[in-house]
Amino acid sequence: MLLALQWQFERGEWFAPEVLRQRQWRQLQVLARFSFKEVPFYHEFYSREGVTWGRLPGRLEEWTRLPIVSRARLLAAGETMVARKRPLGHELGQPIKSSGSTGQPVVVWRNNVKDLLWQAITLREHLWHRRDFSGKLAAIRKMEHPGLGHPPHGNLFSNWGAPVMHVFQSGPMVLLDIATASIAQQAQWLLREDPDYLLTYPTNAAALADRFIEQGWRLSRLKQVRTLSETLTPRIRERCRQAWGVPVVDVYSANEVGYIALQCPEYEHYHVQGENVWLELVDPLGNPCQPGEVGRVIVTDLNNFSSPLLRYDTGDWAIASLPCPCGRGLPTLAGIMGRTRNMLVLPSGEKRWPMMRPSLYRDIIPLRQIQMVQHTLDQLEVRLVVDERPSHEAEERLRQAIVATLGHDFVINFQYNDQLLRAAGGKFEEFISEVG
Repeated sequence: MLLALQWQFERGEWFAPEVLRQRQWRQLQVLARFSFKEVPFYHEFYSREGVTWGRLPGRLEEWTRLPIVSRARLLAAGETMVARKRPLGHELGQPIKSSGSTGQPVVVWRNNVKDLLWQAITLREHLWHRRDFSGKLAAIRKMEHPGLGHPPHGNLFSNWGAPVMHVFQSGPMVLLDIATASIAQQAQWLLREDPDYLLTYPTNAAALADRFIEQGWRLSRLKQVRTLSETLTPRIRERCRQAWGVPVVDVYSANEVGYIALQCPEYEHYHVQGENVWLELVDPLGNPCQPGEVGRVIVTDLNNFSSPLLRYDTGDWAIASLPCPCGRGLPTLAGIMGRTRNMLVLPSGEKRWPMMRPSLYRDIIPLRQIQMVQHTLDQLEVRLVVDERPSHEAEERLRQAIVATLGHDFVINFQYNDQLLRAAGGKFEEFISEVG
């Protein structure tokens, strides 16, 4: 089944964009009618908004007028999001929780079809980027099973695991738990393992790159860094190139819906996985974004008939893009910006993406980790992990540098820590706003 899906993917991704959208639209209509009939939440939600069975969207313009499902609504819906009946072959699976980095993890019921698509798109991503399965894969991430991947040695497996193991022979995979291994331990582990591929979070890749550059270390076999879960910035891409001379390949996914977009095999922007999701980028007024504009990511899971998500506000922001020069008809995103809570709020009420300049800050103090938390419109808490406590003069230079990069004269409170912990799902956010 995995190989059959690869055959379909390989044909379908080259269809013209309008052909792909027509096929998505047919699936979307089936899903909407099913959800209204079989899912208590949508029947009540749409009826309350004046949407009836006979008035479900027959045209795309009508679809965009359907109400958006917020994270708060999904949290409150509970088991009313679960379908009373499911189509033949769509077996109810286990509940899947979001990472909960906002402190409010949502629960969505997945099924066997979604599990198959997750594996199929994972395999597509490997094939797009021409990975040599005979090499060694190293993963540094949050481990789901307690006791797995503990330093200093981590765990060794004879193959790359699912889905690769189902269709290809592969080299070994080694795992290290990011929650229990320091950057120093991770760096030493990588030197010993000398992998062909590294999978980790963007902020962790940047911290490792810094350590390797400082020490003058190299990884002789490394071909590629693969990142997930957090926002990948151009700064992190460049830092990895400086440290190891390799490209960084990113994936954009959400536990609630699975894969949303994969980095193009030929460029650094992203292809929306149109077989899995229908994606809309909307401005603050709910209008579709034009290429180059930043908008909220609204997704519809096209294949989950267990607990459907229709026009779900992920809380993420991304940049709309023109069609890709590679020729694939799949929709494109120019970049992923992050979550609403990662936006700086100025006293005027304007929101913007903060410019973080860790390399500039490191020129001022011996910085290992930094995280900024905006508590009020005028106050920032800057959490630091340093090798040596800086002087008052260095602190003041750092304050001036932060003010200059953020564009406002914030009152800054420095807090020094032994380490800055990641969220439950392994994510680390360099900037968090608690305003509003």
